[in-house]
Amino acid sequence: MNQSLEQNDAIWIAASKDMLINHFGEVSFAFHRISGDTHMLNFLSRSILDRLIDTPTPAHEIVDKTPEHVGLTWNDCPLPVVLKTFKELSDTGLIKEIPDAINTRTRVRA
Repeated sequence: MNQSLEQNDAIWIAASKDMLINHFGEVSFAFHRISGDTHMLNFLSRSILDRLIDTPTPAHEIVDKTPEHVGLTWNDCPLPVVLKTFKELSDTGLIKEIPDAINTRTRVRA
């Protein structure tokens, strides 16, 4: 994540085959099959993860729409919180940038 996510066209994904998600009330847990770690997800991390499961999406689209997706305003769900949550999901390996996908996507548009 070299570039600021809110302006980043890099394509990200969460592979459903790499995790098992269970819900307990408002909290979800994601078992990451690759690392063997289990991660607790709050509503914000779950919102980002849900929109990336098997759906390649530019980072800026996920970031831009997160407050609306969880029914909040930017005042209630500030950009630094969204960016931190996105980075935490990336650090755990639950979401991944697709290498060179930006170049492929650009060529398709042209």
